[in-house]
Amino acid sequence: MKADELVESIDKLKRVMLLITTGKSADYTEDEYAEVRKALVRSPEVAPHCPDWLRRGSSLSEANARIRKEAGDESGAWQRRREIVINSLDPIIDILEGANDAAAVSLQKLERLGGGGFGEVFRCHHKFANCDFALKVLNPAFDEGHERAVARFFQEAQILFRLCHANIVRVYDVGMFGRRPFIRMELVKGDTLAEILRDGGSLLVDDARELVRAISGALAHAHDDIGVVHRDIKPGNIMVESTTRRPVLLDFGLGAFVQEEIFSRITRKGDAPAGGSYTAPELQADSTLLDPLNDVYSLGVIWYEALTSSIPPRRKAEERLEAIPALRPKEIELIMSCLDDAENRPTAAELHGSVPKSA
Repeated sequence: MKADELVESIDKLKRVMLLITTGKSADYTEDEYAEVRKALVRSPEVAPHCPDWLRRGSSLSEANARIRKEAGDESGAWQRRREIVINSLDPIIDILEGANDAAAVSLQKLERLGGGGFGEVFRCHHKFANCDFALKVLNPAFDEGHERAVARFFQEAQILFRLCHANIVRVYDVGMFGRRPFIRMELVKGDTLAEILRDGGSLLVDDARELVRAISGALAHAHDDIGVVHRDIKPGNIMVESTTRRPVLLDFGLGAFVQEEIFSRITRKGDAPAGGSYTAPELQADSTLLDPLNDVYSLGVIWYEALTSSIPPRRKAEERLEAIPALRPKEIELIMSCLDDAENRPTAAELHGSVPKSA
């Protein structure tokens, strides 16, 4: 098995084991497992780095059992299993991809910050610049049509360098780790809005206004100055910097490319769109839409959730907002207009100019 094929096989094995070890099913055969296991344990380069569960686990069920035993049964075992899989397979991928890679020479991957359906984010240290960045490494070829997908990724990546706004994460460069595209960007130290809402509940009315004003200004820049739509506005894609409380929008530029890839596959499988409750109804109905007003709907859902700690219900959403004393009638009307049909929504620029200023 060639090195690039082995990297794809390991990456697939990682995703499969993350499912299996957390009690989910995966479309993966014992023959596939046996093939990648054989290639790894017989490779002089990576065999010394193979984890015990892979060396001694002759089948998927045995490997799963060994990971579960190592993680234990105490509280947090589910997360520990995920960490065992990630921490044992990522170094092998790095060895295979980075030995002769120019990017790997200058960038040192440190701890994993998070991950999703199409990639993982690491804190990385640039050896020559002597500072830290965030490094998003995308899954190999997004599983389908590698050459076409990578070529299109770099075409769309040109958009990233044109975005210049204080509330959009700054991108510095893009490149390849072996067969995997990466994006090196500003490291924002703080919490996602999803974490803030989960841990603290709703925001103060003034704080919600400032958040929406900042993100709508970022969207207005992207929509009107650059001509790009995000398509995945959700609390997990908004970071709030710890020291300055600056809201920063993440994953801009992936919306036009990666989201389309994800939507096309999800549509075939019959699952819900990636953005879930934050996705505009018209985008759920037609995943090919690239309408800036889709982003405005998503931001309206976030505004409502930030004030009420809930997703807007189909009925009585306005009544719940009216129960918040500090909200002005015009402000309630503005929130509801974001959640209206596309033809009745404000643009991002109109929203930015209409959000009431805090007292």
